Amino acid sequence: MYKEFYHLKERPFTILPDPGYLFMSSKHKTAIDYLHYGFMQQAGFIVISGEIGTGKTTLIKYLVKEIEDNINLAIIFNTKLNSVQFLLAVLKEFEVEYKTKNKIALYEAFNKFIIEQYAKKRKTVLIIDEAQNLSPAVLEEVRMLSNLQTEKEHLIRIILVGQPGLREVLLKPGLEQFAQRIIVNYHLDRLSSLEVKEYIHHRLSVAGANTNEIFSDEAINKIATYSEGIPRVINIICDMALVYGFADSLPQISDKVIENVVADKKEGGLFLGEKSGPPSARQNKNSWKIKFRLLEGKIADLEKSIKILENKKKGRDESDTKKYNSSIIEEFKQILITTDKTLKVHDMELKELRPEKNDLVKRLSDFDHDLERIKRQSKIILNVALILAFIAVSALIFCSFIRY
Repeated sequence: MYKEFYHLKERPFTILPDPGYLFMSSKHKTAIDYLHYGFMQQAGFIVISGEIGTGKTTLIKYLVKEIEDNINLAIIFNTKLNSVQFLLAVLKEFEVEYKTKNKIALYEAFNKFIIEQYAKKRKTVLIIDEAQNLSPAVLEEVRMLSNLQTEKEHLIRIILVGQPGLREVLLKPGLEQFAQRIIVNYHLDRLSSLEVKEYIHHRLSVAGANTNEIFSDEAINKIATYSEGIPRVINIICDMALVYGFADSLPQISDKVIENVVADKKEGGLFLGEKSGPPSARQNKNSWKIKFRLLEGKIADLEKSIKILENKKKGRDESDTKKYNSSIIEEFKQILITTDKTLKVHDMELKELRPEKNDLVKRLSDFDHDLERIKRQSKIILNVALILAFIAVSALIFCSFIRY
């Protein structure tokens, strides 16, 4: 609704994890480095944790786009599973066929797949998102998967991504062997105040904004304070602030707008865990402003559509006949042009053939002359041969006469 007003190609502050909008803070760069290391490591687990909304899933989706061709990657997002369900989910993500749901048979099918990939020199990486929801029994299955190995190296790399509670889960009694295999444990922290400003400008730029002045510095400071540096909360505040700014036709979002957004969210119980209450007068006022601006926009679009239709109808009756005649004339013109081109081509071909024809006629004439000459020479030779034969016969007769 506010894209055209603020000259944006798309909404810059949706809460969907879009890797195209990933802001590479120093914290996110470090997390990416650890994840890349997890792809290359030969043993152990990589654990990436972070609070809700800090961008963990966005990091994973970004990483999926960057993976090399020789890597088999599977991601498990649904982690509220029992042991067998988890193994089935892993096999499904790696597209491994299995004949039975028996746990031993599932392990054998996966082990066969891993060995085949290793023989093809392909790495196998398993990422488990929302890993804090894994039960101790499923974590034991994860540990068992990591046991698939040759004499020199492990055949699967496993990366666990989850909320801060993941670290507490991994420290529970009975998971000592699992915890000992964690080679990297990185916590994705919140953004600093400076990073919040850079984050907002980055997302606006990706969305097509040609200016960094849509949010005032005071507004950004308020956003940093209320969001506490959590990207998802920043997106929620900024998106609604643009809606409010659009409703009031504000070219720039001020700190006052941010305060109104946060106050309305808190009163509605939809922000930072605040309890809900009845809508305030300000909430009702802002709600009606937004609805009114939306209605204005729809009316303007409808008026444009009506004008376009009227112009089309008015010009159609007058121009249809002209358009039809013009189309016929254009068709004939095209036919004439094509015919003219064809004739020119044939004419060029004839011109090219004329020298060849003259040369051929000359050669035939020379051949006739040669043939006549040969005929004359043949007659002379034949006559000479006849004379010689007559002389020879006469000589034989004369010799015979003398003998007798």
